Amino acid sequence: MEPDGRLVRLIVVGDTGEVAQFLADHDGVITTKEALACGLSPARIRGRVNRGEWIRLAHGLMRSASHEFSERAMVRAVVLAHNGIADSTTAAWWFGMLSELPVPLTLSCTGKPSVVDWPVEVRVSRRGLRADWVTEERGLAVTTKPLTALIAAVELPEGTTFLDRMLQTGQVELRDLQKAVESAAGMMSISP
Repeated sequence: MEPDGRLVRLIVVGDTGEVAQFLADHDGVITTKEALACGLSPARIRGRVNRGEWIRLAHGLMRSASHEFSERAMVRAVVLAHNGIADSTTAAWWFGMLSELPVPLTLSCTGKPSVVDWPVEVRVSRRGLRADWVTEERGLAVTTKPLTALIAAVELPEGTTFLDRMLQTGQVELRDLQKAVESAAGMMSISP
């Protein structure tokens, strides 16, 4: 209330608290479900979209306009839009095994891939991945490091050199690669 007795209404624009922290930790990308878990109501989510504070990327998926649409944000958005798992060279990049993000972005999902117009080519393989082939890295579902290294080695022109470098730098262990080969036999022969 003002000193003269008038009631002043304060309108806070922008993300604060738990929502702001979530966006900072997730490259500015958020799903409707995640926003609701942060305490926002459907009306507040719609308000952010309507005011242009959040940009709708796909059904149930937004990004904060105050965050750059970086490569990390794009990978996160693509994987979430397809309810998928980053694999192959995209997962290798996400783990830091590759310094440059290879295109096309690669992921696996069990359902029908979403139709979204992304600024880069995306290759979605429809396949189910066993739970022990999947991990979470920085809040994103990705194939495990050993499986990622194997699949990426198949995809990359210098795959043998890549795999050797991953072993030498300790990104993966030989015994874990052997386990991945045994458990995922035939997986890489599935066509997208």
